[in-house]
Amino acid sequence: MGGHAFLGGDQAAVAEFTRQLVEVYEVAPEEAADIPVTGGGEQVAERLHAFAEAGAGAVTLNLDGGHWVRQAETLAEARHRLQAGSDAWWARR
Repeated sequence: MGGHAFLGGDQAAVAEFTRQLVEVYEVAPEEAADIPVTGGGEQVAERLHAFAEAGAGAVTLNLDGGHWVRQAETLAEARHRLQAGSDAWWARR
């Protein structure tokens, strides 16, 4: 599955992204707010885990909103948390 991530805390970028989803693609505002992956390592790990539990075998995220190195580090932290928190779960993937 693919998605968009704003992992640098840029709330203005998240707001603009969700605004475009609503105005251009006519996504309901409540749904649009749930589309981007946001937060720190723990929150991102929780979202990735939920995707896997829903059946995703792989996840590709566009790192939007700038500061891509910091975002990549946050994504790496999330992966580490997934591995450390549940080696058995990760091994099934």
